[in-house]
Amino acid sequence: MPYQRNQGARAANGNWLIFSDADNIFLPYAVSRIKDYIISQKTDFFTTWFTPDTDVRSEVILALFANLIIEGSILLKRSFSPGPLTAIRTAIFNRLGGYDEKATWGEDVEFSQRVTKAGHHLDIIRETLYVWSMRRFRNEGRMKVLQKFAKASLYALITRRALTKMDGYEMGGHLYQNKTGKLKPSVIKALDNKIKKLFQDFLK
Repeated sequence: MPYQRNQGARAANGNWLIFSDADNIFLPYAVSRIKDYIISQKTDFFTTWFTPDTDVRSEVILALFANLIIEGSILLKRSFSPGPLTAIRTAIFNRLGGYDEKATWGEDVEFSQRVTKAGHHLDIIRETLYVWSMRRFRNEGRMKVLQKFAKASLYALITRRALTKMDGYEMGGHLYQNKTGKLKPSVIKALDNKIKKLFQDFLK
């Protein structure tokens, strides 16, 4: 995955790079919101909130906590921008050498650590701008995948380093292709409203 990200960056010619998972679904207003944010804010490096590709309450709650973990990483000075969506100025990306192509896991955490160490604060667009596929959770089991993420998060919290290898975690969307259908616009809107309400309830 880091190799593919770097290949995409080398082929790009803009002032900004936006890295996205192949099966993300961007909400209709996502690009305009990102553009407005870049213009209005003095930012170098940011991500956004997301919603899951399901209306199953347990998975919606998982997505909520994933968003909160990203928020918490900033408060704990362990900032990381998740692989599913990271935006960064091209000049900074190139200066830092891009993603570590030796990493088979956690390249997003490792890269984020280098970016913040270089003095660039991670910002968050606090608005749901994309739908993230939770196919891996459904196919491998929620607890199994959560244990891997928890292990990596704890390692980063304690050691201040990224865990760049995880046994039994194979990258590649091809592993799950054709196992879930496309999301209808009405479902996306309902999910967006649901996660916004969960955030409002949590932050009260």
